[in-house]
Amino acid sequence: MERSFVLRQRRETTLLAKEGSRSKDKAGQYQSELFIRPTGLSADFQQQLVTELTPLTGEGFLREDKHAQQLMDDVANHILDCDRLTVIRQKDETIAFVAASIVEHDEKIFYHLEGIIIHPDFHGSGIAIDVLKKDMAASGAHYLAFHTQSSRMLGLGKKLADINPQDSARFAGLIGTCNQVGVIDKGRYGGHSLYEDEEKFAATAIEDIDWRSGDAMICIGPIKKNGRTDTR
Repeated sequence: MERSFVLRQRRETTLLAKEGSRSKDKAGQYQSELFIRPTGLSADFQQQLVTELTPLTGEGFLREDKHAQQLMDDVANHILDCDRLTVIRQKDETIAFVAASIVEHDEKIFYHLEGIIIHPDFHGSGIAIDVLKKDMAASGAHYLAFHTQSSRMLGLGKKLADINPQDSARFAGLIGTCNQVGVIDKGRYGGHSLYEDEEKFAATAIEDIDWRSGDAMICIGPIKKNGRTDTR
């Protein structure tokens, strides 16, 4: 009964044609499952999602214990309280997910990217761009907004939107920025890096912030449409 409810009310399934450098080495299709407001799912199904996505999150954030209770709690807070949760699977293996919320302000829609995890084997595959483009378009969003310590995430954001310091500073409060100093959210992650293995993460960390102390960059800008900035 629960599964049929999800299929009728909470799920959108599509096949995404894979593009990118890994297309010759991996299967050519992924299954994308979209859950609208996951808080409406049963408690049992919510727990299934948390259990499924926690190890992948641990992999993404370089955690030693990928099944720790604190990590599971963090995953639950991010994926269950969001407006749009997209889970990507390939041959029954979970390889990515995106959690986002929608914020409306001054007749504009902001796509708040609260979390995105791609399994390391699929970095550079084009999955993130494919999924985000589709989901942002479906949401009707005008702006992309997120916090990050990662230069890779910043680079991804700049491919999708015109991330700029003016909008980042102006709209920071819309996405839960707690201690804004310019385009930095000071100590966002509680005085330590979001990534547990700091030595490994250092190679891809944003150099302009004190990420070891938990600072994050605020990234906001109008979404690009067909390579051009959306100025609607």
